Amino acid sequence: MELKVFGIRHHGPGSARSLQAALRAWQPQALLLEAPADGQEHWRWLLERDMRPPVALLLYNPKDLHQGLYLPFTAFSPEWVALHFAAQHKIEVRFMDLPAANQLARRQSAPPSGGSPNPLLPRDPIEQIARLAGYTDSERWWEITFEQNQGEEEVFGAILKLMRALREECPEREGSDNLVREAFMRKVIRKAAKESWERVGVVCGAWHAPVLQHWEDHSAKADAELLKGLPRVPVRGSWVPWSYHHLSFESGYGAGVLSPAWYELLFQDPGSAVVHWMVRAARLLRGADLSASSAHVIEAVRLAESLAALRGLALPGIEELKAAALAALCEGAPARLALIERRLVIGEKVGKVPATVPQLPLLADVEKLVRRARLTPYWRNPEARWLKATAQNPRGGIDLRNETDRLKSHILHRLRLLDVPWGEPRRATGNELGAFREYWKLKWKPVFEIRLLQAARWGKTLEEAATAKARQQTLELSSLPRASFSLLPSTP
Repeated sequence: MELKVFGIRHHGPGSARSLQAALRAWQPQALLLEAPADGQEHWRWLLERDMRPPVALLLYNPKDLHQGLYLPFTAFSPEWVALHFAAQHKIEVRFMDLPAANQLARRQSAPPSGGSPNPLLPRDPIEQIARLAGYTDSERWWEITFEQNQGEEEVFGAILKLMRALREECPEREGSDNLVREAFMRKVIRKAAKESWERVGVVCGAWHAPVLQHWEDHSAKADAELLKGLPRVPVRGSWVPWSYHHLSFESGYGAGVLSPAWYELLFQDPGSAVVHWMVRAARLLRGADLSASSAHVIEAVRLAESLAALRGLALPGIEELKAAALAALCEGAPARLALIERRLVIGEKVGKVPATVPQLPLLADVEKLVRRARLTPYWRNPEARWLKATAQNPRGGIDLRNETDRLKSHILHRLRLLDVPWGEPRRATGNELGAFREYWKLKWKPVFEIRLLQAARWGKTLEEAATAKARQQTLELSSLPRASFSLLPSTP
């Protein structure tokens, strides 16, 4: 068996392009992917026509919803590229990382970390290399060194050598979690070596590449000893929508991404990414009734390229883009730059998961209640609408003496308790006081999908989750008036 290890940066657009080129050139017969082995059965859902990234595979303990592991995927994730390549060419795929059943159980039983055994070592060895190269952070160094290449597959040889050198220089950095996971990955590789495949590709985080490329240097007996007697918890899986905001600040698995919207642009069109980014920034400012002409865009592009040249960079990075935009497009106003940064650096994209994909119990219960309460026309509708509004009564209103309307009220109040303010209530005034009516304005935001997933830890049904969270909130308060007030929804 010929084995090739492709050490990638999780969610790295340069890694994704390089991996795509390498797979096309080499045409492996099987792919082993760094992802929990018990997530294997779920990967083909990615091929559903209505599956739109970013999405995440959630592996969770059904007996304790506080225990969960998220694996985000974006269009520029190397893992997304690898899985779609495998499906297109009918290549066998195997997830090779330590099962989530073991990872979640180890997290539960692990004592609090005491930090690095050697305080002189950097927390991230890649950060030390970045500093030696003159960069202030490792993300930017990685972006310039690896992400902005034009898809050359030779980059994986360079990554392998770099990671081998780092691991040799920083052996103290290896924690037990990494060692156990790598032992399991080698176990999967040994099993693959016994199959009839001639060419097997391994797609893994760059740090693991050296010990997987030279898997034969590690004894099967030693790896089996590391894996002996690992604790387990029950695990189920589901695909959930993800967002660029959560990808940036709550990466979940692998590596965080500081600038997802910029990375998406680098993946789509690396050669013209700078020009396209500045054009989009100008359009965004004009949409906010701020001045941004074509001349401003040209000047901003030139300034970004000049800054990159002065700093010895091959291409402008996100720091050069922001500095140039601040000077040439934003007239030095940080508030304008913040608008650009929110939309074009981090981004506001939220993924979509088809209805055919199995859901978490809480989400399934909410959708069932929405149908029962006849709220379907408002569900996931981004347009602000008054509930039950008519031409004669523009602000609508629901009658709490009616069973279906009362269910609407319960749903909306409970969702607000779970930090999902799909409905904004308006207090009754004047002649409305004392009536059995409530007035709600409904507007769905994509971020509510993520908040519902986070709320799943409180219970399997909407009533159970809202009750559990309300109970927890009251326990954290010290006075009865504050406890009572905390359960009331805020009003616009």
